[in-house]
Amino acid sequence: MAEEVIVLDSSDDSNGTTEKNDKDMECPICLQFCIHPCKLPCGHIFCFLCVKGVAYKNRRCALCRRDIPAEYLENPNLVYGVQETTSAITEDGYQWFYEGRNGWWLYDERTSQEIEDAYKNGSKFCTILVAGYVYVVDFESMLQQRQNDPSRKRQVKRDLSTTPKKGVAGLRIDGSTESSSSTLPNYQSDTPNLMPTIAATDAAIQIASNIIDSTLAHAENNDTDDSDSGSTSSTIRRELLNEVEETLNISNTSSI
Repeated sequence: MAEEVIVLDSSDDSNGTTEKNDKDMECPICLQFCIHPCKLPCGHIFCFLCVKGVAYKNRRCALCRRDIPAEYLENPNLVYGVQETTSAITEDGYQWFYEGRNGWWLYDERTSQEIEDAYKNGSKFCTILVAGYVYVVDFESMLQQRQNDPSRKRQVKRDLSTTPKKGVAGLRIDGSTESSSSTLPNYQSDTPNLMPTIAATDAAIQIASNIIDSTLAHAENNDTDDSDSGSTSSTIRRELLNEVEETLNISNTSSI
């Protein structure tokens, strides 16, 4: 399903604001010019990655606190198309990419410039802010890791702009140079359906908890003479739940 693109008509602007000024709108979350601005159902506009970070954490608009629909990240309401903002390349014709499932994604223009500046300055690493999380890009290992969770890492590369790519910053480019199934949605990120995934994880943990409780209750009935059975069962339950949560977290490890 393609992104919905709003075409703004400058003739409707009573203040005579030009299209250039419209595109220089400031994001209320990061307080910088919007990158891939998208409009929420409530009417507020933010950077796509800023919306992604907010939606992942509390699923509410950062300004009016109205709910963000669970399916919004699958079909973001982009104010402008994604194609025009993917052409920024370095002077020598290179761009920065991060690894995704079955392909590579471009960083957004601002993040890519931050990485390039640090790289050109000879730094061993740089920090970037993506979707509300701080990541460290290590130029020696060419890896990106989340600052507070090093287990969440992915490869990065500096490659020619002609390199096949899936899209930019989680938004698929129309006519992508990477072959893909026509049944895939036009928008795809490394963390598809973030909010439904969270709900599914919670449900899975609850189901596992019920199964564990039932199993332990049966075990206690068969061993009522053991005075420590209650404490032992509680310990086993916690350990099993921890294993379930860890397994689910690993399976859902994503993305920027």
